[in-house]
Amino acid sequence: QEGGVDCEQRNTDEPRQQKVTVAGFSMGKYEGTFEEWDACVADKGCQHWPDDEGFGRGKRPVINVSWNHIQEYLRWLNARTGKTYRLPTSIEWEYAARAGTTTRFSTGDCLTTRQANINGKIDYYCKGNTPETTNPAVHRNQTLPVGSFPPNSWGLYDMHGNVAEILADCPFYTQKDAAGTCEEYAYRGGDWWIYSDRARSHFRSAMQPQEYNKTSG
Repeated sequence: QEGGVDCEQRNTDEPRQQKVTVAGFSMGKYEGTFEEWDACVADKGCQHWPDDEGFGRGKRPVINVSWNHIQEYLRWLNARTGKTYRLPTSIEWEYAARAGTTTRFSTGDCLTTRQANINGKIDYYCKGNTPETTNPAVHRNQTLPVGSFPPNSWGLYDMHGNVAEILADCPFYTQKDAAGTCEEYAYRGGDWWIYSDRARSHFRSAMQPQEYNKTSG
């Protein structure tokens, strides 16, 4: 199911809820890390050396990589492993992020800084809870190593917050051109910079294939 029941806060540019059929697929339980990307660079499979913004590399999620850069990494990974890795589609991502839930987040209708790496200075959905529950003043202002918070019920980590995940397909409002390229590609999940509204399971945004920044990977 794409969309769930969080229509009260759904933005006007988000598609209407609809039922979909999702074919079976497997997904890595962690966001891609600098350790993995740097291995590609060392093996000369990737030319782009992403800046870690001083946050650190290793097990932290890779940032400052574009959709185009990720295609280069995937070609290297598939050649090295003999398997077929790819980015998930937007529908696959939401299905995995929800993990069977129909609430705003896989954690329910509230997401706190004890559950995800988000900007807790704006207490968007946790109204009625005490500051001790929501930790509203916490803003770590950087990425954290993958797996720093509990996974959702399907064992997937950081589906909300830390870095936004770049996906395989166009946003719902954009079609592919004659060459099969999207003008923009969807990214979802929210990041360390934003408040919880933009980490909702149904929220989505987009970037051009050559774009990259310090909040997505």
